[in-house]
Amino acid sequence: MAKIILCFLSVFILNSRVCARSFKLVELTNDWDHKKYELYLETSEDGAFSHLELKDLSLNDWTQYFLDELRSGVVLKEVQGQKIIILQSHNINVLDGGTISVSYLKNIFTGEYKKLSVEIDHNNQEWFVFYKGKRAKAFHFITNRVVNKAIGIKKVVVQLF
Repeated sequence: MAKIILCFLSVFILNSRVCARSFKLVELTNDWDHKKYELYLETSEDGAFSHLELKDLSLNDWTQYFLDELRSGVVLKEVQGQKIIILQSHNINVLDGGTISVSYLKNIFTGEYKKLSVEIDHNNQEWFVFYKGKRAKAFHFITNRVVNKAIGIKKVVVQLF
């Protein structure tokens, strides 16, 4: 009986290590249209970082972002041709993750962008996002308004675990 259990566990562990997986990294919300998004990291069969997927929960729509795109910069949010939120990483790799710069438009009139940096890393079983060394749960984007007109993003509130 012990041999059967050991055999079952071996097969289960072996199979779990060779399956592509999806990890929910963070939730994204905002105060302008109140939409909710979820950012996922997808792995290949060997557990390596494959790509990011952004799920728009209101539309049940997915957008994929691959490593080469992240290196050159991907637009997460665009309004009327204006890039509002941009993700970019110069050191991201499939085995270790890396640093991602989140640029957001603060003022459409001046073209001023602000940045924050996050780390994508793993513990050999799951992938996570870290902000200032602590695990992040959600990012909430607060609108920069002038006379009740949105002109950019005032700040990003990061919710930690």
